[in-house]
Amino acid sequence: MYTYEDVEMLVQDEYTELSTRAWNDEYLHVHMQNDYNYYGTGILLSKKQAELLRDTLDVFLEGGYDYEDVEMLVQDEHNELSICAWNDEYLHVNMRDDYDYDWMGMLLSKEHAELLRDTLDVFLEGGYADE
Repeated sequence: MYTYEDVEMLVQDEYTELSTRAWNDEYLHVHMQNDYNYYGTGILLSKKQAELLRDTLDVFLEGGYDYEDVEMLVQDEHNELSICAWNDEYLHVNMRDDYDYDWMGMLLSKEHAELLRDTLDVFLEGGYADE
């Protein structure tokens, strides 16, 4: 079982970090933070949306993902999460806040995409707790 501390900082590049944590049994919180001004944005993913993200990561990892396939993956009242293939080796993840239209994004290597996919698997199987 994953705890909050296990994936407090899931992926970090030179400028941005991506983290996840269980909001409760039904929702996973995905958070991105910019290192320039420490501005962050997040979105709650239902299990159905987490499954869509996991399945999309699977397709990318298998090498069958095009830019046009997923323009806007998940949107709630305030934020949206979208992804596109940067090239065969990197997936670009974007989050946007509807309040001030700030965009935040990062490139995920296949290794990072696999880590995120595995984390989503654990959440979907009910073995992810915010402790």
